[in-house]
Amino acid sequence: MGLLKQSDWKGDWILKPNQKKTDHNWYRKNVTLSDKASSAFVFVGSFGYHELYVNGEKITQNVMNPVSTYMKKRIAYLTYDISDKLKKGDNVIAIWHAAGWSRWRRIREYRNIPFVFKAQAEIVAGGKQITLKTDTSWKTKKSHTEYYGDWDILRFGGETIDDRKREDDWNTPKYDDSNWMNASVYNHEELNAKIPEGNNISFALNSRKNREVRAIYSPIKAKLSAQMVEPQVKFKEIKAIGVDKNDDGTYRIDMGENYTGFFEMDLYQGQEGDSILFEISDRTEVQSNWKQKSKYIFGKSGKGKFENRFNVAGGRWITIHGLKYQPKIEDATGYVVTNNRKQISSFKSSSKQLNQIYQVNLNTYLANTMDGILVDCPHRERRGWGEVTVAAMYGDALPNFESGAYMDQYLQYTRDAQLPDGKTRAVINEEDRPFLMWKANNPLTVWETYRMLGDKKVLKDNYKSMQKWMTWLYKNSNYETKGAIKAGKQGLREFPGLGDWCTPRGNFGQVVTRRSHSF
Repeated sequence: MGLLKQSDWKGDWILKPNQKKTDHNWYRKNVTLSDKASSAFVFVGSFGYHELYVNGEKITQNVMNPVSTYMKKRIAYLTYDISDKLKKGDNVIAIWHAAGWSRWRRIREYRNIPFVFKAQAEIVAGGKQITLKTDTSWKTKKSHTEYYGDWDILRFGGETIDDRKREDDWNTPKYDDSNWMNASVYNHEELNAKIPEGNNISFALNSRKNREVRAIYSPIKAKLSAQMVEPQVKFKEIKAIGVDKNDDGTYRIDMGENYTGFFEMDLYQGQEGDSILFEISDRTEVQSNWKQKSKYIFGKSGKGKFENRFNVAGGRWITIHGLKYQPKIEDATGYVVTNNRKQISSFKSSSKQLNQIYQVNLNTYLANTMDGILVDCPHRERRGWGEVTVAAMYGDALPNFESGAYMDQYLQYTRDAQLPDGKTRAVINEEDRPFLMWKANNPLTVWETYRMLGDKKVLKDNYKSMQKWMTWLYKNSNYETKGAIKAGKQGLREFPGLGDWCTPRGNFGQVVTRRSHSF
């Protein structure tokens, strides 16, 4: 059972003092039990990703959770059963936290997003009810990993692992955390007082130009809601199929297929402080596309392992800089990361080509389903364009995978992100785009989900949202003369543009028209 009412939550939103949004932070709280626990659950809601540990053990093998939401209104939380992990005497509950998707600053009305989490443990031991909640008594420290690079379109970077700072016992009861800091409670006014004058937020307009704006923190008004979609997991293992040495002394590993997820590699023959750089690409002609890079720094032992934890990459080829030896194929492993949905159907024919096309469709769908939404591409943009969902749900998702919980989560996001005047977003995790086709996601996806699953709940949940959207369309049409929707001026990004690739004669402009004709 989760925490069903907002008033059930007793803890504070906490953070590490003076943290950077690139940090991956450790938190821990000791608790002494006079008897073995008969029941114990931990509830964690976070801006960004978290992992839960109890007495040194990671709880569940899930990765990169919770899924993203419209953060201004809602944050998803997860429930963990730790009843069999606690013991009589000293225990520790620990959390590894990374900002993840809360580094995203492309929502116009919420550009400076908190890097915080809230947790609560409800424990029954010796007949007594114990509530453990996040507050300033939690201890915190930056971990030995952090983000490498940005979290924005065209530059999603990767992760850095510094094995010199590794502490494998950080989440155990006997660990001495006396030199750790105490957590702070989120206070937007205190954080804003530390922001220098001028613009403090930068994001990409294209590969050559950024935009800078000023944005400050605001009070957290988001509700905590139980995550409905299945958690993200290492969905499928990918085995490397080849290793080549390049002319510049680097090595390139071929993972055999393009995928979105984690890369892991055993590393040897290093000296303390030596660094290894990984560059990821989905094309053979480049070493790294869209600045997908990660880094590993050797500790004293001279051996270790690089493994993603709080970011993914999209690609097939990994170029490795800094190795002093020829790696083996078995040193490298990949994992597709997506929500843990069961495949419920399959296709097989006498045509090898048709079978391959079917599998490529499924692989592409999985590669673009991340953080609870469908994105246009996992390495370049990670934007939840509406037409991507429409196209993929019809042919790939609903016929092949259990999708009820996924659609509940996704459509909740769509409703939360709907604009006050009734318009739906063309990109649900970004500021609005004036393109009608991408907004057609609502109500098409709602209806198709009902048609495939036969559950009227999806109609009930989304009826008011669809009604608001249809009302907006009606009011912005030439309804007095029974005409169509009012068109924007050609050459400007005015609603209802069809998009930058739908038609060579839209209202998007002559540059796009020429590009369309070039195909």
